[in-house]
Amino acid sequence: MNSPDDLKVFTFAELAELWKTGEDWLRRGVSARVFPHHRIANEIRFTVADAAAILASREVKPAHVPTPAEVDARRADVGRP
Repeated sequence: MNSPDDLKVFTFAELAELWKTGEDWLRRGVSARVFPHHRIANEIRFTVADAAAILASREVKPAHVPTPAEVDARRADVGRP
């Protein structure tokens, strides 16, 4: 183990409060087995690594904005001036 943070766990309520979101969103992700989590003493908990993985899975990358050269090339491909 590298640090005490490696042992930190969050409940649904704690993680939802940290992210200012609803618990039911987290619960749905766990029920669908989309969000990583741990079961400790029959309770669901999230480690720091679980939380980071959930955030990474929800990343939205910016859209690609074509350059003028790319637009011209695409227009030529479809036969438009």
